[in-house]
Amino acid sequence: MYNHRTGRGLLTQVQGKGPPGNIIIGRSDAAHSLRQMVALAAGSNAPLLITGPAGSGKTVTARAVHAASAKRNGPFIRADCSGLGSDAMMTLFGIGRDGIAPKLQRKSYLQMARGGSILFNEIADLPRDLQAVLQQILSGKPVPGLPIEPHQYGQIRIIASTRQALGHLIGEDQFRQDLYYSLSLLSIPVPPLRHRRTDILTLIEYFLMPQSETKRFTLDREALQLLGTHFWPGNIRELRNLVARACHFYPGAIIGPQQIGALLRMGDPATSHATPARPRHAETDHTWGRMSLPCPDPGCR
Repeated sequence: MYNHRTGRGLLTQVQGKGPPGNIIIGRSDAAHSLRQMVALAAGSNAPLLITGPAGSGKTVTARAVHAASAKRNGPFIRADCSGLGSDAMMTLFGIGRDGIAPKLQRKSYLQMARGGSILFNEIADLPRDLQAVLQQILSGKPVPGLPIEPHQYGQIRIIASTRQALGHLIGEDQFRQDLYYSLSLLSIPVPPLRHRRTDILTLIEYFLMPQSETKRFTLDREALQLLGTHFWPGNIRELRNLVARACHFYPGAIIGPQQIGALLRMGDPATSHATPARPRHAETDHTWGRMSLPCPDPGCR
């Protein structure tokens, strides 16, 4: 809720509980379009490819599709393709090094996803031999050693996400073309934060809603304007981290553009040595309207 206290500032009080993490947050046209695509994808069991830059919310989008689908009561399993380790075939699919499924083993990610959905996060990083197995599964073919039969494949919704241009990787023979076409039967592009700037305040409020209201920091109008013009190379993740840093360095203070600039530089790999600028204290400034927010960091409760 917004209340103009003066012509120079803006006040909003964050209260209540935030929505669950599988909801697409925002009121912009881009957020509305994203919710529409999520609803359409949720009505199908077909493979789904989610694309978008790092930090834009691809995993949240995948969770939203799962939560709205017929498999909502089943598990949602996220498999990070860039960190599977040397035993990736076993971890993902339950296939041993000799091409058979061992009798005694913990369940693979694919087995754990039965009755639900599995997200292959950053699918471009999946090794070629594992790409071949996934393509066989998507084609409905039996896979030697796989502890799941072809007639059971339909029990698992397969979702993949990537920040990379798969078409370019196909041209360099780093990604299978047939797998790309199998995965992209349905596709959702997630926009970067700079394409949904009107959602920035809504997202800030969302990040803060579950937190303690005993500690608050304040953003003046110029700070809000700076947030609205920043390029946001790290997208929503960068915004979330900025809010956490603001809480850590400026609890109970009025934050202006100088402090926001310092916080942004602290998150920039090229200038991460920057130190925070000194803020004004919120309790001693009664002339500015402002955006008052609770501290998001549990350490400052």
